[in-house]
Amino acid sequence: MAAGRAGNEPRNLHPTREVDGLRAAVYYGRRDVRIEDVPEPQLRPGHVKVKVEWCGICGSDLHEYVAGPISIPTPGNPHPLTGETLPVVLGHEFAGTVVEVGEGVTHLQVGDRVAVEPILACGECVACRRGAYNRCAKLGFIGLSGGGGGLAEYVVVPAVRAHRVPEGMTAEQAALVEPLAVGFHAVRQAGFVAGQTAAVFGAGPVGLAVIQCLRAAGARQVIAVEVAAARKAMARELGADLVLDPTEGDAVEAIRSVTDGQGVHTAFDAAGAAVTLESAVAATAPGGTVVVVALFEQPVVLNPNLLLMKEITLTGSLAYADDFPAIIALMKDRIRAEAMVTGRIRLDEVVERGFEELVRHKDRHVKILVQP
Repeated sequence: MAAGRAGNEPRNLHPTREVDGLRAAVYYGRRDVRIEDVPEPQLRPGHVKVKVEWCGICGSDLHEYVAGPISIPTPGNPHPLTGETLPVVLGHEFAGTVVEVGEGVTHLQVGDRVAVEPILACGECVACRRGAYNRCAKLGFIGLSGGGGGLAEYVVVPAVRAHRVPEGMTAEQAALVEPLAVGFHAVRQAGFVAGQTAAVFGAGPVGLAVIQCLRAAGARQVIAVEVAAARKAMARELGADLVLDPTEGDAVEAIRSVTDGQGVHTAFDAAGAAVTLESAVAATAPGGTVVVVALFEQPVVLNPNLLLMKEITLTGSLAYADDFPAIIALMKDRIRAEAMVTGRIRLDEVVERGFEELVRHKDRHVKILVQP
């Protein structure tokens, strides 16, 4: 807290602005994202205003752009916590600097650099009361459910979701805490134990996060399955012992051949397709675990006998819950976050050099960061 100020007094380092609006990337529907002026968010008790430095384009954002709205609330169906429907400001992988501190906030002060955990939770349902707020009955996300977003100059967020980052962590690295936390939570959700083996289907940002977190968790062997050239190279660089291209051979048989015919202890579907889910199950050893960590655009059909005959556990992993502090600590020396960045653009370039670039050229991109 700044010296000489009362704990409940709002603090302000907000620059003087000539207008009341700010520039933001606004989602209207499928392949319809517009750079517009939106009202500047107003500080509320228990919240902080953050000047966004970098915001990543997430796979979830890309799903919404190509096939949505999926989780973005539509007219007539407002989100229960924000009351909003599309159009909404996008962006939930972001970091920046605190410029205003609301009433009742004592653990943050103006000038703090923070990574934002974008979950919106009610705090009242059974899951929230148990600490599993990522399973909230009214779950939402800043940048998808309303409440502003990181693809804007400023955003107001609950202070409890703003995590101070250490000196030496760059703003780019801080913006990558969110996707890395997704990977960390997935490994934790799997009950993964040091010395075990794992396969990761899909080496996009989340898959690469899982690979790095598996390495940090002491995995004996990590196998990645991917088709895009840039992502295959990145998987090798970030810790995969073996990278398989399913278009060049039977990936499941290759996994079995290097695991004494048994398969891996844990397989992660980080691609979100029927073929990757079925392959993940097939590549898992009897008694093993399959973790779904990707968002699926369409329902899939899976024969439950594939689970029954090998007593495989199939589980989902959604976002994160109390994982930000742990992943921030790992990023000091065991996680190479910035290695995933393949593009840096300005906000006004977000459609053509961001969303469209990722749609057209997945073979050359992993993570594109946007500077509002």
